[in-house]
Formats: sequence, structure tokens, C-alpha cells
Amino acid sequence: MPNFFGDITILLGDGTGDFSAAPTSPESVDGVPFAIAVGDFNGDGDGDLAVGDELSDEIVILLGDGTGDFAAAPTSPEGTGVGPVAIAVGDFDGDGDLDLAVTRLRRRHNSAGRRQRRLHRGPDEPRERR
Repeated sequence: MPNFFGDITILLGDGTGDFSAAPTSPESVDGVPFAIAVGDFNGDGDGDLAVGDELSDEIVILLGDGTGDFAAAPTSPEGTGVGPVAIAVGDFDGDGDLDLAVTRLRRRHNSAGRRQRRLHRGPDEPRERR
């Protein structure tokens, strides 16, 4: 399997509509960062990132320090199953802690055994059941 390394560029706004890269930007992540969401996941008042890694099928939580620098949370990554492509943040169970909702793509194998992505089904294709 090829080795992929992605990164996330953090651009800090100056309040006038202009942005410049944070001193520690870009933030390196192993894999392919495909989806991203912002929330205060550890309750310290600083913005944190939830990053969907399409290659490893995990969500990496990066904790922000309030200066534009981020570090992986001690309990990160979180498994999601297959191919996280979008992340939403909210308190879904009413306990006061932020939760994540993750959409995923299912993988199928073609006749050559290669993985392929399925984004939609045609009008005459039956709906697959899990």
C-alpha cells in the first residue's frame, strides 16, 4: 500500500478578511484528510479539529492550544468503519459534551478485486441492504 501523508493548513484571520498561515501550519497527519469539523472537544475554550482520514477509516482528534497549533488527543484516533467523508458536531445526547456524526462511503470490490467507491446507484439498480 502506498504511503500517504496529508496536511491541514491553518489560516488565521486578521478581522479584515485577510488570512495568513499559523506559525506551525501546516499540521501534518498520516493518511488522507478528507473531512474536517471544528468544536471544543476537551472543554478548554479553544477550537479543536476532528479530521476524517479516508485512508485509515478513522477520525483523528487534534486539540488546539488557542494559537493555531494542534496536537493529537491522547485517545485519538477514533474508528469509524469505512471511509469518513463528512463530519458534523453537536450535542446529540444532551449530556453537554460534543458528539460527532460521520457519513461514510461504502467500498465495493470490482471483478479484478480492486476497491471502488460507490457514490450513488443508478435508477434501475436495487437498493443494497446491510
